[in-house]
Amino acid sequence: MEPRPLLSPGSAARVTVPDPQELVLRLWLSERRLVLATLQEDRQACLWAEEHPRDEQWTPEDFLRHLSLLTETHPVLSRPFWRSIEAIVSTQAFTFIPEMLFRPEYAARYLSVAGGLETDATVQHQAHPNWGLTNAFALPDAWEEWLMTAFPFGQVQLWHQMDVLLSLGRSLGPEKSLLVQLEPGAVSLLHADGPRLRYGNRFLFKEVTDVVYVVLFVMRQLDLHPAQVPVYVFGQVQPDDELCQALYPYVAEVRVGLPERTPMLPLPENAPAYHTYATLLHPLSFEKARL
Repeated sequence: MEPRPLLSPGSAARVTVPDPQELVLRLWLSERRLVLATLQEDRQACLWAEEHPRDEQWTPEDFLRHLSLLTETHPVLSRPFWRSIEAIVSTQAFTFIPEMLFRPEYAARYLSVAGGLETDATVQHQAHPNWGLTNAFALPDAWEEWLMTAFPFGQVQLWHQMDVLLSLGRSLGPEKSLLVQLEPGAVSLLHADGPRLRYGNRFLFKEVTDVVYVVLFVMRQLDLHPAQVPVYVFGQVQPDDELCQALYPYVAEVRVGLPERTPMLPLPENAPAYHTYATLLHPLSFEKARL
């Protein structure tokens, strides 16, 4: 598959990247795509980004083989030394544990009880003291092997997709609202009541109607009235997309994007809308899990 330049003056071969040892390399990885970005050391600007979607005919194993080849040949990804390497993984296997109950040695057990632990995966965890919880999540062995092979000279700092959503949720403030983040084949939702997290989950879907059903079902369960509570839809979505058109008759305030108070990296004028890749470019500031 051909890469999709997101923030670039041209092809990756002509991207002017300063000394990688002064830059942060950030990756967003799921079964369906890899997105790469280089950030300034202070994480105040994104210099370059590129997306590598999985070919529809490929198996997950084919995709990983493609990524292994990419590591050897890509003019940016193949550079061995970086100031920092950060990976955000999007998997279905995760669970939130109240901070007072969490013990690192029991992380695998928590995930197993939640029904999310697979035999070919390791368990990572990320603390969120502001929410009073820890997120335990599975990292597939094949992904871990690729990361360690691709970056043998650097320590990879890990987050889960839901960790980023929790960080984004802190920008909601006292406003009652629902965050809905779309990626290919999956939708994540988060709702907070001030400092208290009321809901966070991720669902796989095949049809747009599945997403509409999930959004309306969650709002009903949380007693969020569709005529009064704004729904912020972001990620792989645009205002005229089928999903938004399907939500408009049921939700009074469908807002494509994120709350104005959300911390954002400055992007070039020709960049995609920030909300499209917010989970890749959000300036994360909490403690990270490490490979």
